[in-house]
Amino acid sequence: MKAASPLASRTLLIAGLVLILSALVDYFVLLIPPDFSNRAQQVNLASQFVDRGIVPLVGITFLLLGGWIQTEVEGGRQSSITNAARLGSMGIAGLLSLLFLLIVPLHFNNVRVQKNTSLEGINEQATRAQNELGQAVENQLQQERTRIQALLQNQKLLEEAIASGQLEGEQVALLQGFKSDPSSVESYLQEEAKKETDRLSTEITTRKEEATKDASRGAWKASSRTVLSSLLLAIAYALLSWTGLKAA
Repeated sequence: MKAASPLASRTLLIAGLVLILSALVDYFVLLIPPDFSNRAQQVNLASQFVDRGIVPLVGITFLLLGGWIQTEVEGGRQSSITNAARLGSMGIAGLLSLLFLLIVPLHFNNVRVQKNTSLEGINEQATRAQNELGQAVENQLQQERTRIQALLQNQKLLEEAIASGQLEGEQVALLQGFKSDPSSVESYLQEEAKKETDRLSTEITTRKEEATKDASRGAWKASSRTVLSSLLLAIAYALLSWTGLKAA
């Protein structure tokens, strides 16, 4: 068992160093090119940092464990390289603890601002749609008015429309009523325009509410996951750094 211990300690030390260095290289690559003025990139960067946060944590743990095994096997003596690596990892752990602690309020604020921007865009689209609604309904109204007048003024065209099935049932009865009382055409069109306006207005409001809920729900998920994970990582790195320095 003791013969295998030196191999175990060296394996853990090497694995720990590789994990720590690869994580630092990964973080460095993520920061290239830096664009901290872009809030969307900040949100994405924070999420990626947190997603990779467990790798250096495992690396530092391996390093400490390897040093502990080496100490136990060699009667309390650690090589200068091992000692330097352990102290360096404690410094990295402290810095990462601070980094993940800073990510918590920054990410929360960035997601909040992004959500507010999305909500403003949703409100603007809904307002624009409401403003364009009147003109759209008016265009439909004018087209229907022109069609009815053309049918009423051309008996042959009316008969062809009925024969071809374009007009049937209630539509034929309406046109016959319009022929008897031409003044009823406008009141009918205005009533239909009101129905269409109400329908489209309700549709716009419903879509706005759904989009608002989706934006709020997505922001909450993005914020809570990253913020909570970052907070846990900050605590873990702080405890790891304190434990390693205390054992020094």
